[in-house]
Amino acid sequence: MIFAALSVLLQVFVPYRRYAPILKFLTLVLFLYVAVAFTVEIHWRSVLAETVFPAVSLNYDYLLLVVAVLGTTIRSSSFGFSFQTNMQSNCVALRSCLIR
Repeated sequence: MIFAALSVLLQVFVPYRRYAPILKFLTLVLFLYVAVAFTVEIHWRSVLAETVFPAVSLNYDYLLLVVAVLGTTIRSSSFGFSFQTNMQSNCVALRSCLIR
């Protein structure tokens, strides 16, 4: 939450010319995940098996994760659908777009 608030404040109050190097640095930091994957010993056979056949449990944390994944998937697809419908209705109202 603190990082999100800091990010919004930086986007609003810091000029892009000064904020861009910070974003570039944070992007490079994300590549550390790839570096860690290559430096830590990972049992790839078990990773693949758990990815294809996950262990299902009916505890609170597992159900919360399932609801979160399904909720974000359903929300993003419904947003895309409503965005597309809104754009099509605007094009029909303005008669300036060709929809095929």
